[in-house]
Amino acid sequence: MSIIKPNNNTISAITALPAGVGGKVLQIVQASYSTVTDTSSSSYTDIVTGSITPSSTSNKILFIAHANGLLSSTNTAFGRVRVSHSSGTTIVAGAAPHGSDSTVGVGSASISYLDTPSSTSAVTYKIQFSCPYTPGGSVRINDGSSMSTITLMEIAGWL
Repeated sequence: MSIIKPNNNTISAITALPAGVGGKVLQIVQASYSTVTDTSSSSYTDIVTGSITPSSTSNKILFIAHANGLLSSTNTAFGRVRVSHSSGTTIVAGAAPHGSDSTVGVGSASISYLDTPSSTSAVTYKIQFSCPYTPGGSVRINDGSSMSTITLMEIAGWL
């Protein structure tokens, strides 16, 4: 049986990806929010804020956001969930589920996105929610002992 020696190294001596190959997770930051919060406002309210500082301008940030325990007080009220970037732009937006009877059950909204901040300064991401259409109703987040979370992962870019 022959031993394969890539670049004259034994397999056990290879400890890193070769230069020019990206995709390695460099750091992970997670933030959570478990307070029950109600709104009937069409203005967005911050729920969870997470910040991460990329080590290179070529690196990317993968964020995974979960807004849980969404509850509408009436069948006409619905929530809207989005993730915003520290530059003030909205990365992705999503509408929370709502029902058709007078008591609307608990739902959730999940958003994931691979962002390219092209910066080595701290980047902040926020989960926000609002109630843009509410004739006499409101929307609640984190109902039923739920927790909303945002996970940020710095992914090595290709050099």
